[in-house]
Amino acid sequence: MWLRVESIRRAAAGVVVLELADADGRELPDWEPGRHLELTLPSGLVRHYSLCGPASGRDSYQVAVLRVPDGRGGSASAGRSPASWSLTYETFTI
Repeated sequence: MWLRVESIRRAAAGVVVLELADADGRELPDWEPGRHLELTLPSGLVRHYSLCGPASGRDSYQVAVLRVPDGRGGSASAGRSPASWSLTYETFTI
């Protein structure tokens, strides 16, 4: 399955929230607290993010990403412009 980045907004210092929608415009599966997305970023890196925001909406998912300056590049990649992003994803529970 593919997700499209609908928006990126600054939530706090060093934190962005990605709003993600199905690339084909379909409703997304229901989710509950504790669910996570495994995202393959445009850079090829695979990262796991907790779903946040209202669980009732099926038009989009939200994940918050903390920028890690000395990390391996996942948070930097995730915070870039969504111009032509498509992300593969899977949901799982920890």
